[in-house]
Amino acid sequence: MTSDEEHRSRTTAPVEYPVVYRHSAGVRVLCGLIGLFLLGISLAGIGLSLTTEEHLKLWPSAMLLLTLCLALVGAWSIGSGSFETLLMERDAIELRRAFHVRRLARAQLVGWRRLVVKGQPSGWMLVPKSGASLTIDRRLVDGRFDAWLAGLPDLNEQDRAAILRAIERDDALGATPAERRAALERAKRRVLACTVLAGACFMWSAFYPQPYQLLLVVLGLLPWLSLVLVWTGRGLVRFDGARSDPRPNIGAAAWLPCFSLFVWALPSLDRMLSVQPLLFAGALLGLPLGWTMIWASKELPSPPLQKLFLYAFLLCLSTAWGGGWLALVNTAFDRDAPLVLPVRVIDKHTTTGRSASHVIEVAAWGTLSEPREFRVSAAWYQQIDRGELVCVRQHPGLLGWPWLMLSACPSGTGPAAKA
Repeated sequence: MTSDEEHRSRTTAPVEYPVVYRHSAGVRVLCGLIGLFLLGISLAGIGLSLTTEEHLKLWPSAMLLLTLCLALVGAWSIGSGSFETLLMERDAIELRRAFHVRRLARAQLVGWRRLVVKGQPSGWMLVPKSGASLTIDRRLVDGRFDAWLAGLPDLNEQDRAAILRAIERDDALGATPAERRAALERAKRRVLACTVLAGACFMWSAFYPQPYQLLLVVLGLLPWLSLVLVWTGRGLVRFDGARSDPRPNIGAAAWLPCFSLFVWALPSLDRMLSVQPLLFAGALLGLPLGWTMIWASKELPSPPLQKLFLYAFLLCLSTAWGGGWLALVNTAFDRDAPLVLPVRVIDKHTTTGRSASHVIEVAAWGTLSEPREFRVSAAWYQQIDRGELVCVRQHPGLLGWPWLMLSACPSGTGPAAKA
């Protein structure tokens, strides 16, 4: 028996109203512990910002924002587990939370949608004729709630059936309904192949990015390939869509290469003499991709605020794609000789976290007005002492954006190893 069948079989007796639901003691304790943990982290973050050494401090505004967000999430978790109550009457439903109460009459509802997380039912969304939807957590209710929903339309199934009927009536997809359904199956196979290719390239870039130039070209073209499938799919391929949509979703095949490029390019961005011009150029290069992704997802039935966040995410994703691709091209194909500049080590330190980083700080040179930090290997870090001379190799960059490497000086004034 599946978990959904077990949920429905909890009660077969007639429902006696009103029914009051509260989270179980275990859920309340878990939410309280999570909330206290997040509040503790926020307090620790404030203490860390006040006591950490200067070179490890985060920007005060960023630290304040992070700790505030953690504190709010912690307070919400405690309030959600302790105070959330669902009152179910024969002709109405009322959800009470710590700072909010929402009541909907049955006559106000258009229908409901099932919410799914990682392939498993997580709850329901009650959709009213006007106003915001009401989300019901599956852990809060039992089979009596299924009985209360009986008779209300399943909007997911309605949407799915309507889309399938529209496909079967679309003359552009084939001469008969059978040919049109076959076109939908072909679109699903193409999307699956493109998604598998994107996942394979992500693993390729993460574990063995060789040959470097070929991988760079493939990751640069993959997002556009996925969008070409949207353009040529005659409406059968969606960039983003509801779970009830029977048409295949190619969104992962577009955003996964963007993410791969950005993560792969992070070391290159860290070596840039100045990052701002490259990011600006990356935003311009990624703008057509971002606009195309927004165009492809324009039919997504989401609230305006949710769509705004989606569009902002897509623009950030396209900027990451453009900036990462330019940074890698600028360094990978740069064949010009670098300018070698001797500089003096003024400080060194090791950062802590999930993995230690060994950092050497050198004095300013040329047009730079402030010292510059470089991450180096552990072996070289141990050999370098404050006050020694090392050499900055300033490469011109294929696209004109200088990038830097730190190494030993040929004169022998520093250790013979390379960063």
